[in-house]
Amino acid sequence: MTTDPEKPNTSADATARWRQWCSNGYEHVLLLALALWVVRVPVVTTLLGLVILDTLPQAQDMFVDLNQLNAQLLFSPLLLFMWALPTYYAAAELLESDARFQKYAKGYRNFFDKMELWIPRVLGILIFVALTICIWKSYHITPPITDPNADLNLAQRELLSHAVMLLLAAGAFAACILKFPRLADIYRQRLIQRFVQRVLPGSRWLTLLLVIFFGILAVLIIFPVRVAEWFPRGQSIPFILGGWVPFLSYLGSIGRRLRFPVIGALGALVVALNSFLGDDHPVRLINAAETVGHSVDIAPMPLQQAVDLWRTENNCGPPAAPATCPRPIVIAAAGGASRAGFFTATVIGKLMSEAQTHGLDPNKVRNRLFAISSVSGGSMGAVMVTAALAAKTDSTDQPCVQSGMPLWWGSKIANWRDCLEVLTSGDFLTPVIVGLTFHDAFSFLLTRDRAAVLEDSWQRRYTDVLTPADPPAQSSNCEGLDCPLQTLRPRSGHWIPLLILNGTSEKTGGRIVTTPLAAQYATANGKCTGGCEVFPGARNFYELLSAENKAQSAFDDVRISTAALNSARFPIISPPGAVRNPANDVVDRVVDGGYFDNYGITSATDLVEALHAVRPELAPTVIVITNDPSDEHFSADGATSTVDSPAAKKQGPLGNQPVSEFLPDLVAPITTIMNNRNLRGVITYGQSSKELNNLDPHCDSKSIHVAVWITPISLSWWLSTVDQLSLRDQTEGTGENNPNAQQLENIWKVVGATSDCVLKKTETQ
Repeated sequence: MTTDPEKPNTSADATARWRQWCSNGYEHVLLLALALWVVRVPVVTTLLGLVILDTLPQAQDMFVDLNQLNAQLLFSPLLLFMWALPTYYAAAELLESDARFQKYAKGYRNFFDKMELWIPRVLGILIFVALTICIWKSYHITPPITDPNADLNLAQRELLSHAVMLLLAAGAFAACILKFPRLADIYRQRLIQRFVQRVLPGSRWLTLLLVIFFGILAVLIIFPVRVAEWFPRGQSIPFILGGWVPFLSYLGSIGRRLRFPVIGALGALVVALNSFLGDDHPVRLINAAETVGHSVDIAPMPLQQAVDLWRTENNCGPPAAPATCPRPIVIAAAGGASRAGFFTATVIGKLMSEAQTHGLDPNKVRNRLFAISSVSGGSMGAVMVTAALAAKTDSTDQPCVQSGMPLWWGSKIANWRDCLEVLTSGDFLTPVIVGLTFHDAFSFLLTRDRAAVLEDSWQRRYTDVLTPADPPAQSSNCEGLDCPLQTLRPRSGHWIPLLILNGTSEKTGGRIVTTPLAAQYATANGKCTGGCEVFPGARNFYELLSAENKAQSAFDDVRISTAALNSARFPIISPPGAVRNPANDVVDRVVDGGYFDNYGITSATDLVEALHAVRPELAPTVIVITNDPSDEHFSADGATSTVDSPAAKKQGPLGNQPVSEFLPDLVAPITTIMNNRNLRGVITYGQSSKELNNLDPHCDSKSIHVAVWITPISLSWWLSTVDQLSLRDQTEGTGENNPNAQQLENIWKVVGATSDCVLKKTETQ
């Protein structure tokens, strides 16, 4: 057989094409890798967003809400114009303007054209994919709610409508890149003058994006807390994940042109400047008298004085016998960011709101609360609660505005419980992330660090929610959480709980306690010669201010918000706080109190023991409020569960849970620290229960545990409205429908009881 020379040999051509493709395969792969390196900034930010939105429950919680229509209408344009389009335009311009890359790709024009077309498109599309995955996961993490007034289906319907809005935004993105690929040139001609391009050399597109970046940066640095109010929760994602894309892309293009790692060099310079010129994240100190506008008694309150005042306010002062007094209640509020603050607030608010149904009034319930020993997020809740209780002398009426507030689940504030929930339901994470992402990058310019921004967000929420307080005895230049801590303590005619805010010392690993109480106490019977420590082994924050230097400092106090943050400096989210003495020496650094005892029980037990030493006739009760359903909840013997929760049943005995097999070198240390954080609280609770039982063996309910028992709720400085309702739901219902029902019944028995149970001890002896 002969072969027709005019007939094409399709088999040979296919083989030749296959061999040619294989010979060019490595070059194509290398060229693709080089293209991704050229657009590394958009690639990294997009992939980072995909990982965060896909894996973090805190991110998914941002989209779970009962009413998101306004947020949806604003979020889609923000996502489109602040993240998706800047990512697309930056990637396209970097590929088009990189001369060296163009030279390398000269021999592969067709392949290069496809990369130049599709890499920016894929990056932009991945942003919408990441948000779609996040919303899909949000749909499946909504916790159960039994409140008949709550419509959980509404939250899921809102998520579906959010997905529809996201689809429309994706369509708008496709229209922009397909029909108007050079739309930005129009805006460039109108918004950017020629002198800008002379000052900022580079491509027209990147110059436009750079101007947008600096405009956004100025707003974020000057108004970080307001930005969180304007764009709360999920609406802040485009700023946080897309905010740096224009600036870093611009630097990347310059670096490629100069063949110099501009981004790396600038990063090293910023680190060096922050190290040598930064503020080292000091605990912000104030002058109490100047802050208030008149002289302030900043002398710590002796425990004996506090006990005498508490007895007077409870109508059992001398000559009445102390045993006729009600039982002092010390609350231990565990850590857990906004989850802890909200749950602490809703439990205390429930006691205030339901006082009349138990034959009391809110004033009497308030007077029973002797102190709150708190940790981390529980400290935020503690200062919000105490400041609100201090706002009105007569607590029969709550001090908050009547209308509902943004980010809270309800529509009207009707009682104390609503009021305290609203105070703790703000978005406190967006200001922190803005501070971490933008403020701390320029700390050498003496901008507020993320710790100060978090404090300011608490203060802002407080002033937005509360109505004007009762006229004070003296006018004050400060308000709310901006006032000195020493002004937030009980006074004659108005009892409020004493605050015990627990941090951890970097220097010793022990506690740093920030409290209006004096560090030592004395007893009338001389049991402790020269005085005893209220909190043995702990470092008193106010004593640290003069440590190693006895000179009197003009800065003699801290704001209430700063005192709370002394307990809530969790890694990354809040930096360690440098405590400086009058000589400006760093004598210690305070970190999150959860490192030592995440339940706050150690200080609560110390205080109860000190109370017994001062007045043995009193019978205190410790109410432990925890918020992590994965904790082991122990009884007085430390062995059995006090809350027969679904979560406790599911996880089984401590140590039986499976361990993660993903990146153990990285994950294991972090997981160990987090688990140890709660385990120390669990063990301390068991030990504390035994000690309290030995003090008053004839008194019931010496320790009562109120816990969260549903599936885990996101641990973050924000809470969705669905999570808020879930936490509120933990104290609703009776019997088997609410594992906390018996604990709450025990609390009401204690609130209505007197300390005469200690007389049984005396009679027995």
